Amino acid sequence: FWLKSLTPGHPRSATPRPRLGLRLFSAMSSITELPEPCALTSVAVFHEMFGAPVVEGGPRMPPPARCDLRVSLLQEELNELKQAIHEHDLVECADALADLQYVLSGAVLEFGLHRRFKAIFDEVQRS
Repeated sequence: FWLKSLTPGHPRSATPRPRLGLRLFSAMSSITELPEPCALTSVAVFHEMFGAPVVEGGPRMPPPARCDLRVSLLQEELNELKQAIHEHDLVECADALADLQYVLSGAVLEFGLHRRFKAIFDEVQRS
C-alpha cells in the first residue's frame, strides 16, 4: 500500500491498517460530491513564482531547517484557528482553515509527495 511505496523497510509499512469500505461509507452518507479547491496546483504556482521548493523526483525529507519551518508555519495557523474558535469568530476560523490548507499544501510539495498525495489521501479514506 502507499506507505510501503514511500518507506520500504519502515515498520509501519508492513502493518496493514483497519479498513472501512468506501461503499459502506457512501451508503451511510447523504453527502454528495463537494467542490474542492485545487490547493496543490495553486500553491505549486505560488512556490514557482517565489522560488519556494517544489520537490520533483519523488518523496524526500527536506533539510531540518525547512522541516522546522513547515512545522512552525502549521503551528502558527493552528494557533490562529484555536484563537478564532475560542472567540467564536467564524470569519477568522475560515481564514485560519484556508491558511492551514495552503501551508499544508506547501509542505506536501516540499516533501515531494504531491504526485502521490491523492493516492495517499484515498488510502487513508479507504482504511
